[in-house]
Amino acid sequence: MNILAPLRGSTEVAALLEAGADEFFCGVTPPGWEARFGGTWANRRAPLSAGVADLADFERILASTAGRPVFVTLNAPYYPGGAVEMLAGFGAQLLEMGAAGLIVADTELLLALVSAGHAASIHVS
Repeated sequence: MNILAPLRGSTEVAALLEAGADEFFCGVTPPGWEARFGGTWANRRAPLSAGVADLADFERILASTAGRPVFVTLNAPYYPGGAVEMLAGFGAQLLEMGAAGLIVADTELLLALVSAGHAASIHVS
């Protein structure tokens, strides 16, 4: 059994590791998302209260988890027009940065990520 712990930011990692977390998940909103899609969430983690603030903090998270996996939620149940393309590219970027996998719910996003060669990195929510 693994303990999968949610994260809002890099400052939470040390305490969660000490408490026994084996893996982590977090929501990260793509840069430019709000300007393009307004208040629509990119995942089921509220961006202002439960999401990682930015990619710089996501990088700090990856650097501080002692090699434990970090999964990213891109799991809103549906997206507005044009969002899937943006999220597929962002998901690829997160995987390149070191995310262990992507947690997705929208079928169109799932298929876009599979088409881009990321099938092994997807978890369905």
